[in-house]
Amino acid sequence: RIIKKALGGICLFNMCGYGETLIPDDIIPIISAILEQGHYLWIVTNGLLTKRFKTLMELPQNLKNRLAFKLSFHYRELIRTGQMEIFWDNVKLVQKNGCSFSIELTPTDELIPYIEEIKKEVRPFQLNKNFIFETCPAVSVIFIILSDEFGYNTD
Repeated sequence: RIIKKALGGICLFNMCGYGETLIPDDIIPIISAILEQGHYLWIVTNGLLTKRFKTLMELPQNLKNRLAFKLSFHYRELIRTGQMEIFWDNVKLVQKNGCSFSIELTPTDELIPYIEEIKKEVRPFQLNKNFIFETCPAVSVIFIILSDEFGYNTD
């Protein structure tokens, strides 16, 4: 167990696994233990493991308020594998349940021809006043929605 006293108080953890973070069978109890002790947690994920997201969304709201996801937007891979809808459905599930999240696209030269397609793909989320949306010539797309628990005022 992670003991607040040993850590000097409440901490912010960033969880990133080798490969997909949410794959291990024991990941949910680990996440729960961290949150139950009052810590905050960011989880890096590809956003495709719907079963894990549904299980995490069953956590009490006070725990979900301290849970955030860094969702890796692997645009070309999502297109290639036909998993774009799964990704966005899980984003909506996280949003609906009051968790904070960021959607992150790593800029690479190979994405330059797809800039307009990427903008169209993320545009529906731009309409939400809680999103911070950025796009730069290098195709860096980051948008974030933060719960009040993380100190972000949505007004």
